[in-house]
Amino acid sequence: MCTHTRLVVVLLLSATLYSGGCSSAFQREWKSSAATVAPEGQRDDHLTGRWKGSWKSDKSGHSGGLRCVATQIGDDTYRCRFDATYALLLRFGYTMGMTADVRDDVTYVAGEQDLGKSYGGVY
Repeated sequence: MCTHTRLVVVLLLSATLYSGGCSSAFQREWKSSAATVAPEGQRDDHLTGRWKGSWKSDKSGHSGGLRCVATQIGDDTYRCRFDATYALLLRFGYTMGMTADVRDDVTYVAGEQDLGKSYGGVY
């Protein structure tokens, strides 16, 4: 088996094992976090709740589905829990802090997380 094939096998096994525990916890949080509506008279924070989209690596071109549950933890800070898919069958998840800046009803978010070299580095 060549080195590249071994690396792919190790990554696939790691991703499969890594995703098992966090996937069920994420799924519970995803189901319990329906769209949040701010109480009457309070401004909606634009970000809290669940989101669905996709991701694409500029470096490798890899892509997949992406879900996020965002929870406000400060005036402009959030805990964002992500569940991502890759190659249709593989799942991986991570949690990171993000900041949000709302201008003209548009929310700009920023943050980064180092997933480690074997998972693509910094996102």
